[in-house]
Amino acid sequence: MIRVDVDERWIKEFIHYGKGQGKRIFYSRAVPELIFDEILRISPFETGHFYSKWKIVNQGEGSIAFENQTEYAGVIDRGGYRGVGSRTVKGRGGGIFSRQAPEGITYPIIKEFGEGTVSKKMEKRIKLMLERGLRKWGFTTS
Repeated sequence: MIRVDVDERWIKEFIHYGKGQGKRIFYSRAVPELIFDEILRISPFETGHFYSKWKIVNQGEGSIAFENQTEYAGVIDRGGYRGVGSRTVKGRGGGIFSRQAPEGITYPIIKEFGEGTVSKKMEKRIKLMLERGLRKWGFTTS
């Protein structure tokens, strides 16, 4: 099983909340959706089984998690394949990863979204997405 946890304090690290309650609700829903989209983007998809087993799990107020409970999720995430072949590559730490997810799943997510380390590229994507969404819902950005 792979599990990625996100809580509201972490989201506040890089999103400046608007004054209105509607903006806070929008942000608290939109950012996890963006993270989930990124998880799906980097997940192996050849058979579709692993890819389709991801789910968002609400952990209560201000906290959310992403889970994949397939038997081999840990192998994909930690680079636990037996050898390098046509579908695998040697990766970080000497692990052998799927060619479709050469850094696993959690490592790239933490690298892009990790507390205090959100990349400038990802921060820009998040802000653009939020601004578009806010305009769509009738909010003005400030």
